[in-house]
Amino acid sequence: MTLHIRSKKVLDELTQNPSITSRSLEKKLGLSRRQLSYTIDKINEWLIQNDLPVIERTRQGQFIIDQSIYSKLVGNNEKIKAASESVVLSVEQRITLILLMLISSEEELSLNHFVYELGVSKNTILSDMKKAKKLLAKYDLNLIYSRKWGYYLTGTEFQIRKLLAKVVSHMMQIANGEEITKKLANISDKQIDEFRHRIIKVENQLSYKYTDEKMKTMPIILILILRRIKNGKLIED
Repeated sequence: MTLHIRSKKVLDELTQNPSITSRSLEKKLGLSRRQLSYTIDKINEWLIQNDLPVIERTRQGQFIIDQSIYSKLVGNNEKIKAASESVVLSVEQRITLILLMLISSEEELSLNHFVYELGVSKNTILSDMKKAKKLLAKYDLNLIYSRKWGYYLTGTEFQIRKLLAKVVSHMMQIANGEEITKKLANISDKQIDEFRHRIIKVENQLSYKYTDEKMKTMPIILILILRRIKNGKLIED
């Protein structure tokens, strides 16, 4: 299990400001009481899987966070920060990241999600999205926004998967692209290793050798396709 975007955002806020109250956190992140409770439950599931104590809440709406959680997150955050700070993204690369988030996310995406992950202004994201729509038109896809579902893609699943393969390939050409992809798409190293072992078995059975580039992109593509299938995104024709 990996943390989704909203869960990571809430956990970041809690570790950076442990004295924050539930009400303040809801207001700051634009979450309802129900959304925050659901997110805390997901965070606690992740903590349990990583042999860490859960986050507790007092009746006054304050949070109790064990010190071991901070120790765990410092190493992960430094790794991600080092990967992202070493990259100055072009417009085309930002569009690629936006498309990756749209294809891989399992939750509703608001404008704030993109601002938070890409580290640019709302106006920059909106401008990038206009350019992304031109690229999507080549695949007969469109980028839609609704208050209920946030930002999402419309079009055939077959075309979305073609776009997925192209996006992942482009991500591997960005400096630290693999680390950024795993972060944005919520993919763990364990998942990557598992699928690489599967691919190696196929190579041995077929007496065939995939290129290094394919060995980087195929696990991610397969993981995201299976995730979409799990979420009911099927090719019908």
